[in-house]
This record gives sequence, C-alpha cells and structure tokens, in this order.
Amino acid sequence: MIAALLITALILSVGFRLGMRYNIRMARTVLDAVERRFPPVTADYVPIGHGVGYGFEYTLTGPLERLRGVLTTLPRYQVLYLPIARLLGRNDLLKLTFDCPDALPAGVATLVHETARRSRWQAVERDPDWREEEVVDDGNRFRLFCFNPLVGERMRSLVPKLRGLPHLNQISLDSRNGTITVFLTPDIKKITDELKTLAEALFFLTAPMGRVNVN
Repeated sequence: MIAALLITALILSVGFRLGMRYNIRMARTVLDAVERRFPPVTADYVPIGHGVGYGFEYTLTGPLERLRGVLTTLPRYQVLYLPIARLLGRNDLLKLTFDCPDALPAGVATLVHETARRSRWQAVERDPDWREEEVVDDGNRFRLFCFNPLVGERMRSLVPKLRGLPHLNQISLDSRNGTITVFLTPDIKKITDELKTLAEALFFLTAPMGRVNVN
C-alpha cells in the first residue's frame, strides 16, 4: 500500500515537473515568435497563473496599431486531469486581437474552421441575420458568417491564403470596433511559419478594396 502511494506520488511529481517545463517552453517559443513577427514599439506581459499562460499587449506601427493577445496552455502538469481535458477537446490556444480602425472595410464577418466550429471550446459570435455559407479550399472547410456582401467576398478570397495556417481555428473582422481577431492552436514547431502566413493574411484584409484582387 505504501509502495503504491509512493509510486503514485512519484508519477504525479515527475508529471508535474515535465508538464510545467513543456508549458513554459511553449510560452517562450510562441511569444518570442509573435514578437519577432509583429515587432512592438512597447510590450507588456502579464502571467496567467504559473504555467497556465500569458496575456500581452503590444503597441505597433502601421495600419496594425495595437495587438492584444492571450496564450493559454493545456494543464500538462496535472497528470490526472490532462486526459480528461484532451477528451473534452481542450487544446493550447493563442488569441490575437489586432486594432486597425482605419484599415478595415465596413462590415463584420467571421471564418471558422469546420473542426473548430464543432468544438465546445470555440465560441462563435454571430447575429441571427448574418448569412452562413461553406467555403472549401484544398480540403480545408470553413464556415463563413457575414452580413455585408463585399466583406463576405473579401473573406472568401482570403481562404486560399490560409493554406499555410493549418492550426487556424477562427478569424474575424469587425469594422465596428476596428479589430481583426484570430484564434490559433499553436504548434511550437510551426508557429514561426504560421505567423508569417497570418501576417500576409492581415495585409490582405487591411489593404484598400481597390488594390486587392478578389477573383
């Protein structure tokens, strides 16, 4: 009995250390990649718990004036709960909100990857009057929710440019508050390349309508 308790305690202790170490490494890798891709004029980081994640805010230059982000990680340090969290569909999550009030076309639209749409962890804010349609490109299935046809066309044209973002869950454009919001499941091996693709997608969304080929 005592031996079993000691073994269990050892497993929990080792699992805690390894899980915490991985989460810290993930946070450092992801946040470093975000900062390199979107170099801030000023940056502020706020830890969320210990090994849970970070909130951060950057002041930027150009059409993207500010970036507010939240990175939350799976509870890998909780050995007993981790399998339950995975069973429930939880994942690491990176939320990025870009303030660009003077660079967005008028309208509101959201693209949600089909896999994320079925997840209970990915909330989709939409108005009952919005149109809903499926957009498919190269095997990727998205749901497009929008009201303004021009913005809807811009978002449909964006989909082929998202092929380099296999871990994208959702991207939303809202000219009412001048923001673009992105949800990603970060992969530390691919985050640098995916953020490069994201930056290109943001350039496409914030370009003047007349300069963008939407065919």
